[in-house]
Amino acid sequence: MYLSSSVGKTDVSAACFKSYQKKLHAKDGSFDRAKKLATDNELAMTYSHHTEFSPAHRAAIYSRHCIQDRLSIVCKAGDSFFATNFYRFDNRLPFSDGEVEVIGSVSAPLIACIRKHISANLKQVALTGFGRSTLAPTLSEYCPRLTARELDVCAGLLLGRTYEGIALDLGVSLATVKTYRARAYEKLGIHFKSQLFAVAAQLVTGSNDMPSCQNDTGTYRNH
Repeated sequence: MYLSSSVGKTDVSAACFKSYQKKLHAKDGSFDRAKKLATDNELAMTYSHHTEFSPAHRAAIYSRHCIQDRLSIVCKAGDSFFATNFYRFDNRLPFSDGEVEVIGSVSAPLIACIRKHISANLKQVALTGFGRSTLAPTLSEYCPRLTARELDVCAGLLLGRTYEGIALDLGVSLATVKTYRARAYEKLGIHFKSQLFAVAAQLVTGSNDMPSCQNDTGTYRNH
């Protein structure tokens, strides 16, 4: 439904999820078939027409927002299950066999990307409430080789600032900010911003399972 605006419909994702989370999920058995098929290594797909849902579910989601059907990719996630849903509004044709086959062919990489995105966002949420005054000293204690400017850049990224915003804050060029970032990443032994979030989230939550950080001698130490 996040793409609903592209076909002339209002994005109703948030409203649907709020209704589902509030009371509908506890009695939703529409994923039961897929759960029996999904394993640690295999995905399952399930299709549901709006007429298959309970009256309360159908009224709150499907009738209210003019949705006619749902195609879901379901995978096992530890002791629970994870589902990605595709919906069709009632002014569109139902999912065809060909469309189901296409979605099935890209289901594995699609699920992997979505789960990675969710994981990265959860790590960013874990940093909510922590300001630069906390993040910079925490990173400095973990990796003393980081300079003040490198810490400023890392803290800015962790707080959601853009490179342009960080450059403006520090009074330096965009290229200089990226240089500080590259140097900091090298010292932290990482390559991507998602890894920076992972390191910071583990530090602020007191995790003992930390990656290594390069010390003054050029070797790596564990936190």
